Amino acid sequence: MPGGPSPPPEVIASWPKPNYINPETRGVGLVVVTWVLGGLTILTVSARLWSRVIVLRSPGKDDYVIIPATVRFSSLNPHVPRNPLIRLTLS
Repeated sequence: MPGGPSPPPEVIASWPKPNYINPETRGVGLVVVTWVLGGLTILTVSARLWSRVIVLRSPGKDDYVIIPATVRFSSLNPHVPRNPLIRLTLS
């Protein structure tokens, strides 16, 4: 099967039905964790680039690739649900 083995049908049948009307949310906690880890990512990449470009004066190809990769992945919003029926509510 693509994606690995699936659970047996009786296990899938025992799962609760999805609640799209009033879903449980993680609230502000998920947004805070996203911002904290995003900030740590920016600091880590900045420290790496500073050490390779300023201190060692020998940037490599990977240093040129890490900049657009960091911008691209920092712009993703993992705390925003992809299902249009589910809305993020900060309470």
